[in-house]
Amino acid sequence: MTRAGPRARRAGAPAASAAPGASLLPRVARLSLLVALTGCAAGESPPAAPSVPSAPAARPTAARQPNPAAPVADAPLLVAEAPGVWLDDPGRRAKLLALAPQIEAHLGAELARQELPGFTIGVVVGGELAYARGFGVRDPASSEAPDADTVYRVGSITKTLTAAAILQLRDEGKLALDDPASRYLPELAKVVYPTSDSPRITIRHLLTHSSGLPRLGRFKYSDPSRDVTEAELRAAVPGALLEYVPGTKEAYSNFGFALLGLVVERASGHRYRHHVSERLLAPLGMSSSFWEQRAVPPGRLATGHRRRAGKLEPAPHWRFGASEAAGGLYASLRDMARYTAFQLSAYPPRSGDDAGPLRRSSIREAHTTARPARLSVEPAAAEGRHAVDATATGYAYAWRAHQSCEDDAVVRHNGAADGYSALVELYPRAGVGLVLLVSHADADTEAIVGEVRSMLREAGVTAPRRERPSARLESAFRGAVALYERFEPARYEALFTPEFRGAIPDSTFEETLQRFRKTHGACRPGALLSWEPPLEARYAMACERGRIEAKLALDAGTSRITRYRLDGIAPPTEAMKRSAQQVLELAAGQPTAAVGPVLSSAADAGAVQEELRALQERRGCKLGGSVDSDGDQEHTFRIVCERGGNLVMKLRIDAGEPGRVREIELDAAKQAGRCPKEL
Repeated sequence: MTRAGPRARRAGAPAASAAPGASLLPRVARLSLLVALTGCAAGESPPAAPSVPSAPAARPTAARQPNPAAPVADAPLLVAEAPGVWLDDPGRRAKLLALAPQIEAHLGAELARQELPGFTIGVVVGGELAYARGFGVRDPASSEAPDADTVYRVGSITKTLTAAAILQLRDEGKLALDDPASRYLPELAKVVYPTSDSPRITIRHLLTHSSGLPRLGRFKYSDPSRDVTEAELRAAVPGALLEYVPGTKEAYSNFGFALLGLVVERASGHRYRHHVSERLLAPLGMSSSFWEQRAVPPGRLATGHRRRAGKLEPAPHWRFGASEAAGGLYASLRDMARYTAFQLSAYPPRSGDDAGPLRRSSIREAHTTARPARLSVEPAAAEGRHAVDATATGYAYAWRAHQSCEDDAVVRHNGAADGYSALVELYPRAGVGLVLLVSHADADTEAIVGEVRSMLREAGVTAPRRERPSARLESAFRGAVALYERFEPARYEALFTPEFRGAIPDSTFEETLQRFRKTHGACRPGALLSWEPPLEARYAMACERGRIEAKLALDAGTSRITRYRLDGIAPPTEAMKRSAQQVLELAAGQPTAAVGPVLSSAADAGAVQEELRALQERRGCKLGGSVDSDGDQEHTFRIVCERGGNLVMKLRIDAGEPGRVREIELDAAKQAGRCPKEL
């Protein structure tokens, strides 16, 4: 019968342990050895951290700071094991540049279709601005094309800098994320909560858009004639009616982030813009970032536009003033690329220098959803690669984190204000970032970058870097393969823990390896199949006859093998392959009467016919590689089909009637990735 899902593979031999009287029952096809872990040791050196200039010291200020309890200095971390290495694709940049003609054709078409004045787009790879291109004009009056140094307003992307400033101050012990925000803004004690059991608004609530505050406060930050004052911002707080109990929902709040700017000022003792400029922008070399229109050098600012009565016209610039933490920054593509590279530099986690303006761990924290992600599942479009379109998304600290069938973890933020639109999109596991700056408030940024995103994905530009275990694991595996080829007691002692050897004596281990060699012949180290950080992995061994899968775990203290399992997959016999091919031919349309010569007299013809019907529902099925083997009488093949999804087929041959099939079992093949390609 066809099963609803993949069935479990038959277990290997009983596990051995270090307990008295432990025994090993070797089989030709499998070896299972298991012992407890002990100890601790150093690992390989991790990659060096990127160098970031240190932040200048904050200037002393007036007594605006609250008095939180003095932070207690933490002891240095005890690092048990260097993590694995993320192996990058050396051809990633070349793949990107090869796409340039296609990307530019699409972007030129979008510029015309949306009737945009202009935009600049860039892709960061490996910490550098690898591709940058401007389209349209910087200013219709001059007809000059925008470039990487043209300045745009980035709007709400400013919020990510506000979040970074808060985390900076948290790391310095000047505030805590779960502090009541009213400790820094007394006016917040006078907001109106929806229930008497509501928790007080915390800084974390403000960071994650879960405070209940409305989207906008009772002040006009879009007034082009004057700045919003701090008095106006503070006056908008008392009496504000929360839309929900803090922490129970999330709803985007510009008001909440404007107030976070005042929290930064109170905790740091500096004006918000001074703190962000001196402690974040300057250390990152973002010299083309500004807080006011008039500060932008002549000839550098893209003219922002809006559409009125069907026509484009220059848009007046909003004067955010005291609310600028919610969206006041201007920046060039080159500066935003530096900021993007800094965000990406936090990956992978590693030891070594961490001298940036914000700790790597805090950057990663800012990218991690703080609340349960929202899951959306819809039927896929006809041209989609998956059976469904599924997306999980949630707010982190200002940033929004996404994961979908198509993409691994993506972190992004957009912005739209007074004639400008902007987007920053991060692919942390790939080390790739995308930046878009547009001189139109209502630009469809998704239409611009969506196709670019697809191109980058298809070409492998945003493919995650591969993880490789530490050198300790790889060295132990290679040593175990060498021991397989030639058993030596001294090598066995050097590779395995005393507890393991106590449970599995030299003679028993050697005898078991001899049985594997008799079945599979000589073997060499193969590919990494899976890794369970930090000290467990499963590798393939490529053999003369079939293959072996080796799973091992190391003792942290001695780097010796403390658990070891071999699973042998013998190649199918010619008779087995011939029988499997006959089954596929029958399913492809041979007459029912032809089933007879394929089956043994002991076979259940009705059950076999049912399995054949399941194969007939597919199209273009071909015999694939081996999945499992129990010798001459039983073998599991992978069946690759053009339609309907792949299968695994287990055949059992009748020992009394060589070459005749006694039983067929079909199961759906496990599908790689997060989303099924077939339902």
